[in-house]
Amino acid sequence: MKQAQNRRRTVAGLVVLGLLGLVPITAALTRTGAEAAASAPGDGSMSATAGASCWGIKQQHPDSADGSYWLLTASMDRPEQFHCDMTSDGGGWVLVARGREGWSFNPAGQRAAAAVRDTVDGPEAFAPAALGTETIDQLLDHANLAAAPDGIRLERSLNTSGSTRQDYRLYPTARGWTWNLAAGQLLDRVVIDGSTFRGSNTADTSAAVVGQKVNQLSGTNNQRRLVTTATADHNNVQGFSFGRLNGGSSAANNHLWTYAGEQTPIPFTRVWLRPQIANDAAGFTAIPTAGFPAETKPLALKNRSEVAPWGVVGVDHTNETMVTPWNNNVSILKVFGDRVYLGGRFTGVQQGPGSTPIPQPSLAAFDLEGNWISTFRPTFDGRVWDLTMTADGKLIVGGDFLSVDGTSGTSGLAALDPATGAVIPSWNGSVTRNGDRPIVRGLDSDGDYVYVTGRFNRATGGTATNIGVPNTVSLRINDAQPGRWRPVVHASAARVRASADGSRVYMGGFFNGVNNDTNHGFYAITNRTNGSPVPGIGAYQPSTGSRPNNWYQQAVAEVDDRILVGGAEHTLQMYDHDRTTLLNSHITKQGGDFQAIEVIDGEVYAACHCINWNYSGTNNWNAPSGYRAVDP
Repeated sequence: MKQAQNRRRTVAGLVVLGLLGLVPITAALTRTGAEAAASAPGDGSMSATAGASCWGIKQQHPDSADGSYWLLTASMDRPEQFHCDMTSDGGGWVLVARGREGWSFNPAGQRAAAAVRDTVDGPEAFAPAALGTETIDQLLDHANLAAAPDGIRLERSLNTSGSTRQDYRLYPTARGWTWNLAAGQLLDRVVIDGSTFRGSNTADTSAAVVGQKVNQLSGTNNQRRLVTTATADHNNVQGFSFGRLNGGSSAANNHLWTYAGEQTPIPFTRVWLRPQIANDAAGFTAIPTAGFPAETKPLALKNRSEVAPWGVVGVDHTNETMVTPWNNNVSILKVFGDRVYLGGRFTGVQQGPGSTPIPQPSLAAFDLEGNWISTFRPTFDGRVWDLTMTADGKLIVGGDFLSVDGTSGTSGLAALDPATGAVIPSWNGSVTRNGDRPIVRGLDSDGDYVYVTGRFNRATGGTATNIGVPNTVSLRINDAQPGRWRPVVHASAARVRASADGSRVYMGGFFNGVNNDTNHGFYAITNRTNGSPVPGIGAYQPSTGSRPNNWYQQAVAEVDDRILVGGAEHTLQMYDHDRTTLLNSHITKQGGDFQAIEVIDGEVYAACHCINWNYSGTNNWNAPSGYRAVDP
């Protein structure tokens, strides 16, 4: 093990259910007398003599041969074994992946890490195996990959037996490692068997991708071409494909795989990196002869959702006005205490794919293990769009329903007992809309008030009856009496959030101004007391190339002294507190709008109906440029 100051790096993520359990480390890392006699510090022959990199081992022990070595960088919490090429171009390369056809390019890797280390060449290694991004980042010690002198080395077989190999080196412009090659990662240059070609990308070196400025391999369709995208001629199987090259087949021992003689084979390929980290590099701590004492690994979040025993089914559009999004059956998910509440336009709940649905429309409750709570059974004659929990324990529900459980005074809004789902009659807040169903799209509660947004023009609550409101209203949490917060918007706000400091209420939506102030259109920052636009706020910056009718925003949040917004064309943005500086932005393409943002323990989680790539560091929707990374 390593000293505490460089032992590990914690990674947080969002999970649907569950945490990894505690995993004890039951023994310290020690050496026997025989092992110690046969090894030397930094030679990588055993865990206690791990080197900082294959290159570091080669520099300290020049006679090291190709094979398996123990490595330990400052970013790793314990030594691990990897395969090192100690021969090619001076040696010091670590193998991070190998295989022929069928690459997943998944950030989590492919197959077991031991497969990468132990089966490194020949037909037995044709089934792709790859280390995960986290492991590769640790091998690089989180260094800037764009500054790496050796880039990424692809060793591709050039003939059917694999006796001839191509040295194909990629020099990315992005700082960090990614397996998302089919996204078209921008390249500074490609070096093929010593010949340099400026620019290009990892999706198809022959083609252009957004943000690419130069490509000296454009139009090249021979063994110098690299294609990682799934193509129909390969039956959508991925790999490190060539352009035109003869000799391919689907034979089990052919290093050049083709699906049906398409003459653009996917070769057996090995992926190498050469982090030049010396064994005496700063931050690297060799393991003492006696080892470190045993420790317990900290809890870590799972990076995959668990199978839930229950779910919701069906879509109900009865008497519903067309509103986007239209085809989803869940519009809101909230966790309050030990329950998960789902609201939407679903018609029932179902235990597993083969069981009979049980009618439970619009709102359902589940425990934290995903089991339906059958005692929570409110009934709605419309859809549920948002939920909030008040400080005094009321579950406030908003949507386009006209009543809950047939109770009068529950149009568009209702307060429910969070345990039973029964209407709380002492809270009589409701909204209506002349000539049509009302719809409450956004809810938040903080302090003494619930903040309500959507499409409605009348509100009732406390001692007030049927008062005029401009698609917004605040209602006191104890008795639903309307407050003074009523910003004037001439279209619906889809999301509303109260600020942590008690001074502001943020809104995102389809409106082009607040109180006729267009500076607060689509993304508004209002005074919490009376709903007026906060002065001194910088202009919202819609994504470049988007049109004014597509500037609507659908999610707002804040983290520390920064504010967040997400929505159409297809942007997720972070600003300073007064929106004078756009600090960070993301564009999804091809894809769709952002519709939800949550902040958990300082991490920002965003959700969208996007299907391809996220471009980080750009606000250009029409043609993303200047981005620092592109990911799924």
